[in-house]
Amino acid sequence: MTHAARVSHGLAAALATTALMATAACSGASEASVVAAPTPTASPLTEAQAETALIGASDLGSPWEQTDEDAAHDGLLEGEAEGSEDCQKFLDRLEDGDLLGEETSTDASRVFYDNANESYLDYKVAAYENAADVQKEMDWLKKVPQTCDQFTAKVGPDDTDATVQVIEFALPDAGDDHIGLHTTLTTKVEGVDATLTLDSAAVLMGPNGITFTNGGLQGAERNASEQAAKLGSQRLQQVMEGKTPAETPGEQD
Repeated sequence: MTHAARVSHGLAAALATTALMATAACSGASEASVVAAPTPTASPLTEAQAETALIGASDLGSPWEQTDEDAAHDGLLEGEAEGSEDCQKFLDRLEDGDLLGEETSTDASRVFYDNANESYLDYKVAAYENAADVQKEMDWLKKVPQTCDQFTAKVGPDDTDATVQVIEFALPDAGDDHIGLHTTLTTKVEGVDATLTLDSAAVLMGPNGITFTNGGLQGAERNASEQAAKLGSQRLQQVMEGKTPAETPGEQD
């Protein structure tokens, strides 16, 4: 091989090595940039988005219908829990429907009535002011079946004795971060034994959440609770992704 040929061959090899090193460096930088890409943070809902995320009576099925009335049994939740601040807090939140607290930047709600079972389902979608704070509220709510599994209270306008029991129930099709609570409040209404039965649930997606309470003196229809959690979670997720879920026909403003 001549001296010129050896120089040419060496130069080609050097150029090829340089090209491979440059390609590897670019590839590494590209992979690093993918790994380092931040996870998008969910934004709080606007008022219009909260309204859009609400379920309708058609999601619950017949005979549910939307109503402007407050639940007739709300007075039974007005009372004082004996010996526990946590149980008092839970009783208050069952009454006002703010299971995850009142610190919201916007919210929207609907009340539904089942005349066959004389049950009310009070449903709310909200954006919370502080995602970390509302996460603490969710964590607290998840402990209620242990801290307030059974307690006594004075309820109603006559401070009637009541026994309250709380257990967790499953909502397999709800959002990832959720809790379902089944509550019974046994007392007397006008001297007659009565039991108020409520399913309540909270679903949290970043700073946004769903809460509802379903039931009455005739019991709580579990299928309605499951549908509200499932379809409500789907609608909220779609709205948060910038999509427009199907309209709920025939709903009142």
